[in-house]
Amino acid sequence: MVCACRLGAWHPVLHPTFTTPTETDHDDQNPTSANLGSLDVCSERRPALAADAACKPVTDALVKLAGTPNHARMHVTAAYQSAPTDGETITTANAMYVKAGGTWRRSAYDPKNEMAEMTQGFLAQKISCKSVGDENVAGESAALYDTVNKQEDGTSVDSRVWISKSRGLPLKQTIDMDVGGKRGKSHTEVSIDYANVQAPVGVK
Repeated sequence: MVCACRLGAWHPVLHPTFTTPTETDHDDQNPTSANLGSLDVCSERRPALAADAACKPVTDALVKLAGTPNHARMHVTAAYQSAPTDGETITTANAMYVKAGGTWRRSAYDPKNEMAEMTQGFLAQKISCKSVGDENVAGESAALYDTVNKQEDGTSVDSRVWISKSRGLPLKQTIDMDVGGKRGKSHTEVSIDYANVQAPVGVK
């Protein structure tokens, strides 16, 4: 999972540092709006998590997310996009569905394997985490954590995650990162729902 670039096998929270390819076939001279359905490229960066003791609540929540059916919605604003873009992922017990441009794409998904690989991958990361208080999300009490993941190229991936106090699952997350090159910076807002998660109608 640490760098799973297969088409569609992508989640905005589980894989926050994967770059989003553009409709111009990755042409840095003309970075127009992002096509979230063409998730066939990822950066060499790793998920923004680590073995730091202060990060344990965050890593525990995201590992649990990897094994829990969920419906995530994302809103992305970025320097390389002419306008903000929206996307969705639905993760079930055996598949992940990614929606972009009105089209759903399916890929196989193994929750146990994903959880194991994420746990192993987290141990190699260097990140700082900080508890920044509590807040309600849609009436549910959540603990807030800020994370900073320093990259080898000198940039960083900055994130804030809201973790349910009762369920131990992330409810929403913001991610700010430098995509690299002329694409510049991006800001992603993610909300996650766990109720009545089902595969998209008509998608096999």
